[in-house]
Amino acid sequence: MNDDLPRTIENPITGDRVTFLATAEETNGEYVLIRGETAASARGVVLHYHLAYAETFRVLEGRLDICLGSKQNHLVLAKGETAFVPLNTVHRFWNSSPEPVVFEAEIRPASNFEKTLRAQFGLAEDGRTNDKAIPKNIFELALIYELAESYVPGLPLLLQKGIFGVLARIARRIGYDPEFSKYTAPSR
Repeated sequence: MNDDLPRTIENPITGDRVTFLATAEETNGEYVLIRGETAASARGVVLHYHLAYAETFRVLEGRLDICLGSKQNHLVLAKGETAFVPLNTVHRFWNSSPEPVVFEAEIRPASNFEKTLRAQFGLAEDGRTNDKAIPKNIFELALIYELAESYVPGLPLLLQKGIFGVLARIARRIGYDPEFSKYTAPSR
């Protein structure tokens, strides 16, 4: 990993902290390995799915709530337990316990996962997100969606790709940086 980028990033809105243990650059794009720290009673992420990568979660300390496939399939992972999220599987994770949780997540292949986290956390740090850490600017939101390769269930995939794809193309045309270089590129 380029030494100009911090190994650990924090989201001031959610309180999440992520440390990159292995980056896409270090693994030749094979995977990204992170250590995630989530505060007690944190709401986590919304139900979503990925078409570009799979995830494996392993709890190091505390308990991690995960839904796999549907809201009804709620697992609570304790220290040492893992959960695998295959491609195209609806999921979310959060922390319903009164204690923080520390976990590792491996993302295979690496895809744009690291860039997405750096961009999302950077936008939050700069006050460019709402109280749920979602970008306020529709063009930045579209570019994040495109970069993240994540989708929400219940809305047809073609519609999501169509709407956010058009907005992302407009964003690029009017000068938005699709790479979010301010947050993802080394200092010059």
